[in-house]
Amino acid sequence: PSSPATINMDTFRQILDLDEDETHDFSSSMVWAYFTQVRSTFKKMDSALQAKDLQELSSLGHFLKGSSGQIGVARVEVSCQKIQYYGKLRNEHDDGDVSDTQALDRIKALLAQVKSDYDAAETWLKCWYKERGVEGPPADD
Repeated sequence: PSSPATINMDTFRQILDLDEDETHDFSSSMVWAYFTQVRSTFKKMDSALQAKDLQELSSLGHFLKGSSGQIGVARVEVSCQKIQYYGKLRNEHDDGDVSDTQALDRIKALLAQVKSDYDAAETWLKCWYKERGVEGPPADD
């Protein structure tokens, strides 16, 4: 199957519909909060991978899958669903088991991919808002 687009525009438009005006205050604040959440979750995922904590990786994958889906960040959502399954020692389509080693190897590769997909989505979203005169997110601490 083909890879989903970086941004699911139907979902993103639903977020934009929540804005009261053209300033996009509500949707941009949601997106900026998502950026912060993702960076924090990636740090936790890196630590869990280093600790070989598959249960934590599954839980974090599930969490990030949900928040990515709500914003419309499609590729991150799909990859995080796979991380969720592998963390439970299941194939991505839940049709069989994988070993701890296989799961960790697959998650390690997926984590690199999901970070790249997230970077592309973040860039796209920042550009979308910038084109509409919305200031970018606050600088990181």
